[in-house]
Amino acid sequence: MMTRRTGALFGSHRRGQAPERDGEGRCRARMAVLRRARIRTCVSGALARIAWFAFGWTCAWSVDARERDGCRWGRSDAEDDDEDVFSARMSSEALECACRAVGAGRMGHVRESFDAHLQRVASTLASWDVPDAVLVAGYGHTVYGSELFPAQLASFDRRRDVRVLVGSSAERYMFLYATTSQRLWYRAALRRNSDSDGADGPSMTAVNFYTGQEMCLRARDSAMLCLLHAADILSVLKPKREPTPALACVSRLLRNAAELLDADGSPACATLANTLRTRVIADVFTTFCTRHPHEDDAAFAERRSLERVDAECERLARSLRDTRSDFVFVLRATGVIHT
Repeated sequence: MMTRRTGALFGSHRRGQAPERDGEGRCRARMAVLRRARIRTCVSGALARIAWFAFGWTCAWSVDARERDGCRWGRSDAEDDDEDVFSARMSSEALECACRAVGAGRMGHVRESFDAHLQRVASTLASWDVPDAVLVAGYGHTVYGSELFPAQLASFDRRRDVRVLVGSSAERYMFLYATTSQRLWYRAALRRNSDSDGADGPSMTAVNFYTGQEMCLRARDSAMLCLLHAADILSVLKPKREPTPALACVSRLLRNAAELLDADGSPACATLANTLRTRVIADVFTTFCTRHPHEDDAAFAERRSLERVDAECERLARSLRDTRSDFVFVLRATGVIHT
């Protein structure tokens, strides 16, 4: 079960304590919500994503026919009226149990097992003091798969069951993450406030790569999706001596999140925005910029200063934004290519 670094604002779900044992029946019920990743689905999903990148063909054909209606966005996905993300109290314990039961610990990911990757994303979000719903969604961010990860542990026609497992707000963020084009979201984040004609509006537009639908998300939801993407990218990065395009993408996602939280206007959002600006961005720069061999303390401190790293990230963000090839763009934005 995930633990936090701090978090008085957003409450606690007995952080740091071991989860209680469930009865055998409840554990079996949790496992039944998810499934093992299917080779056929992964292959068809990968082919669909190649066609989506190359030709703009949407990917709904790659999922089972009974799931195709489930990957469409509806009114409730645009805005969840039933549950406030900041007031929801929940734990990722049930989801972690279910994921491990269907083999998440044996599935591979970029740097480690799939389960370890999910844990790393959730741990990163926990250190940023995000609401519980976003923390749980961080662990489950690719349970439905994603544009860049076609392996699904949950089918779209089981969304109601996943909501019971993790809560309405967390499931909604998991679903939005899974169906939103990462490539187009990264590009939108890099374009925001990059022109000289003023600030953008208090929202971002997501594109469903399964259906081609476009949806303007409210400021709070746009911010939370930016945080999920930032934590996901950071989870696969290794520290480098100089800033990279991927670090620049993370920086822009975090700054967009802070601006969007400010636009929401609620005290809880304002507090989280202040945390991002005053601590999180600086911590990210400090963690992912390392010392040159034989570099003295003064030179290292100057090179890793917030102002210098921020300026270099802005330069890299402009370069990344201007990358024409979508394939190369994604490789740079996610840290596969470091130049």
